[in-house]
This record gives sequence, C-alpha cells and structure tokens, in this order.
Amino acid sequence: NLIDWDLSTEAVYSQFEDASHFNANIGIPYLSLSYESLDNELGDPVASYMYGYADYSRLSLNSSYSFRGGQSVYAVYSLNNDKQLDNLGNSDEQAQQFISVGYSTPTVLDSRVNINVDYSEATDDTSINLLWSVPLSDTVETIVGLTSDSDDINQFKTTVRRNQL
Repeated sequence: NLIDWDLSTEAVYSQFEDASHFNANIGIPYLSLSYESLDNELGDPVASYMYGYADYSRLSLNSSYSFRGGQSVYAVYSLNNDKQLDNLGNSDEQAQQFISVGYSTPTVLDSRVNINVDYSEATDDTSINLLWSVPLSDTVETIVGLTSDSDDINQFKTTVRRNQL
C-alpha cells in the first residue's frame, strides 16, 4: 500500500414489494460522502412506515477537523430532491441545497463555545447560532443559546442540564 487512506464504506439496498431504498456512505479521515434514495411511487406500506411516503434522494458532503487545544471546525453541504405530495396524491419535485459551517472552542471556566452558520438555498435564509456551555459541577451544566436569522434575534434560551440522573 503506497497510501493508507483509512477508507470506510457502506452500502445498503432494501427491496420492498412496491418500493426500494438505497443508502451509501464513503469516508476518509476528515471527509465523508453520503447518498440516500427512496423510490416509493406506488406507496409500499412497509417502506412508507420506515422511510416516508414520498420519493427522495439526498446527497451530503461532510468535513470536520479537530485542532490541538480542543478547537474543531466542520462543514456540511446537502442537496435534497424531494417529491412533495398534496392531499390528492399529486406530487411536485423540489430541489433544495443546504450549507452549514461551524466552529467550537474551549473557553474560560472549562466552558465551550459553539458557533455555526446555516444557509438554505430554497428559502434564502441564513441563521447564526451561538451556544455557550458552562459546567457547574461534574454532572450539571448551564447552556446559553442565541439564534439569529438575517433580520434579527429569534431566540435566546438558557437551560440547566443534569447528566447521570
């Protein structure tokens, strides 16, 4: 082996009476690619229960990296093609693209700050999320979150969480 890629792969195909589902993943360190599709045009009941009624295909490219000192970054790109069903059973195909990038770093008081930016091409919406987690003890932490879109702050939330109940 000239190059050790540390490659991981997975592919699963499921055939139902009137539908099929396919899922494939391939990854190397710091990068992965996923594809999933459902062909359920005839409304197979088992496939509908497991994956939904409408046909879809989803492609996702993910990357992440952790630095020394506890910082990390990630990026996700998704392309979704979904058939939307109305009450009469008519379908309309819709393509959507999503992008998300994020950064996480340790900060004062053994706390952690996470910042991510999400963009949806279908709605042309951008949101920024800020999350600050501060440990109060070995089992209790407080989490302060702020969510903002292109226009203003949508949500400010403080939570106290206890682990190991």
